[in-house]
Amino acid sequence: MASYLSEVPPDVVFSIFICCDIATVVSVGQTCRYLHNLTLHKSVWLALVDDLRRRFFLPEIFIPNLEEASTTDLIVLVKRILTGPETWSPTSSGFTPEVSKRITLHPTIRHRVGISIWENEAQLSPSGRFVLLNNLRMLECWDVAADVLIWTHVPGLDRARVCLFAMDEIVEGDSLIIMICETTYSHQRKNYIEIVELNPRSGTQANLLQVRCPNTSYENPFAAPAILGNVAVVALSPYADAYLVMDWKSQIAFAVEASGTHGMLMEIISGHLILKTRHLRDSSGDLYLISVQAALLSHATPVDLHAGAPFNPVTVDQLPKILAQSIMSSPEGSDSSDHQLSVHRSPLHRDVYRLRPSPSAGQRTVVE
Repeated sequence: MASYLSEVPPDVVFSIFICCDIATVVSVGQTCRYLHNLTLHKSVWLALVDDLRRRFFLPEIFIPNLEEASTTDLIVLVKRILTGPETWSPTSSGFTPEVSKRITLHPTIRHRVGISIWENEAQLSPSGRFVLLNNLRMLECWDVAADVLIWTHVPGLDRARVCLFAMDEIVEGDSLIIMICETTYSHQRKNYIEIVELNPRSGTQANLLQVRCPNTSYENPFAAPAILGNVAVVALSPYADAYLVMDWKSQIAFAVEASGTHGMLMEIISGHLILKTRHLRDSSGDLYLISVQAALLSHATPVDLHAGAPFNPVTVDQLPKILAQSIMSSPEGSDSSDHQLSVHRSPLHRDVYRLRPSPSAGQRTVVE
């Protein structure tokens, strides 16, 4: 058994490094000269770059030929992901964004309104390979590099139209999981959520879930859809005073309703929900970290496509919470963070997230 780290065979150390994130490899490399030299091996940085690709920090269409790259090239590539191009540096003048590659798509506009209005806003897949857009209330998926339409989704339920959508990308399976929020044109609008799996290579889809939501009179009855893994969330009104939380694989769901707050904001991270509430009296609020599995086990009931009845409703107070933090808005109550919740994964550390913009000036909330 090796009594010193310098006696551990390099292949063993490399096998450990492959399982580490960037921050861990750099920290280990600062402990001794032997490990520092091993951290500079090309195989280590190939693994780190591949990890960044799998976590969608490095779009595949911009990845160079890594086998021809040197270790120095790989380290420079990683640094660029962390810090951005030199034009983003505080020492540069003007903070001019650098356009590394420009790609133009040429969809056929089906209507004079086109695809530029708010509800048609295009979404790029996490890898940067595909883009979804709402073209005359029909959802289209385009191959970015090839500038080719590969899939069209036409709602087949009661002549519904696509309102909003969200997607998750499965790297290993080379597929997109897409949540589609739909509503009908009738006076008493019927609302639906469909979840499909799209194979971008073949352009074929598999229907995973279709669920009927409560009727509303809103022209756009949904807001803030998000999907990650088998969990999907969406606000059931444009005012975000109730959120639907679904496990589409198990086909169970519950609804979270605001209580004593003015709307809610919700985001999904790996295995968890981040929920922000805002109090009516002074625009302060609370930030919660919630285990998705615990919440589903406690409150979820089977979904029914044809029911259209409210899902099992719970209040924020009833949810099992891992962390809770009070937050204060700006004195004027006009801080933009009152109306948005941005969650950013850390490229340096796995399973570390930063919430921005901050609830109050100068603060950042870090979730591990």
